[in-house]
Amino acid sequence: MKGLPKQILETIEGIAGRILGAALAVSAILVCFLQIDEIQKLNLFGQIASWLLVVLVCLMETMYVLLILTTSNADAVISPIPEVAMRQPRLPKLLRPIAAVFWLAHFLFIIALIYISHESWGTSSSWAVWSGEYFLAFLFDFLAFGYLLFAVTSFTKEAKIISNLWKHRALISSLIALLSMYAPSFLPIQHHVN
Repeated sequence: MKGLPKQILETIEGIAGRILGAALAVSAILVCFLQIDEIQKLNLFGQIASWLLVVLVCLMETMYVLLILTTSNADAVISPIPEVAMRQPRLPKLLRPIAAVFWLAHFLFIIALIYISHESWGTSSSWAVWSGEYFLAFLFDFLAFGYLLFAVTSFTKEAKIISNLWKHRALISSLIALLSMYAPSFLPIQHHVN
């Protein structure tokens, strides 16, 4: 009974992370198909390259959805995210950087959403508002941490590296959430003036 709260939290985290991942994957596939009109305006080489990119994105997104929805246990217990990342198919060495960039782009997309939402809310002097914004930023980053694990497991399946990243995910997510909220202060990003 002692480990029950931790198991419940891990289950909630697993379900929420999978919902976020599946929603992002379906959105990416829809965006690809919404570009059909734009692709048809390109020259032949551009069309071929664009369609190859669309097929690659759709295949990888489908692979991700299949990985997060499948379980390894016969009793249908939700697999922990590190286990899902470790089950990522082993690609040839030349293709691993492509997979890593693909997963890292997802992770960075979530961080960009944090920045955009922070910008749309504006800077508040209220401690309660800032805390709420930070909590949402942390939560999104925490749930998106699986993408970072996918990027790492594209190169290595070293269990110690993956378990250390997963064990320290709250600290890493806290730092990333804080940095992403204040990205305009130290990155060359255009500021909008209210």
